[in-house]
Amino acid sequence: FQWSFFGWFCLKPEDVEVPAFNYVGVAIACLSGAVFLAIRVGIVLALSTYYDVYILLKRNRPYVYVESILPAFISRIMWGIAQAGFILANSTLSQAISFPLISIEPTTVVALWSILYFKDVAALKNYLIFVFGTVLRIIVAVFNVLSKPTSN
Repeated sequence: FQWSFFGWFCLKPEDVEVPAFNYVGVAIACLSGAVFLAIRVGIVLALSTYYDVYILLKRNRPYVYVESILPAFISRIMWGIAQAGFILANSTLSQAISFPLISIEPTTVVALWSILYFKDVAALKNYLIFVFGTVLRIIVAVFNVLSKPTSN
């Protein structure tokens, strides 16, 4: 039961003071896995149903947007690199440090896409709020990393 000591995702197992916490942790992890599985199965079923209805309405002649194929593959590659980076960060840093860092970065990237590509932000006040928030996130990330030494 090495994984019951919170040794998942390439993390070193940790001993806890109260052994009952191991069982609580296993129960939470199993429940989280069941919820994750239910969400993923729901997504697959919903997308399959949507695609089946689309095929029926188009009478088995679907239109494929060729322009969307390459970005889809690139996003999958980027997601794989991000997952590998997450595992590497968890194995190098503790979860208390790596999880906030991993949570901060996607919001910044999404905001940059929104501003630079989609042009959703127009007012100077909103640009200043974004810059202030981004600088604050960077400062928090730096202090978070410097707050605890890396584990070996």
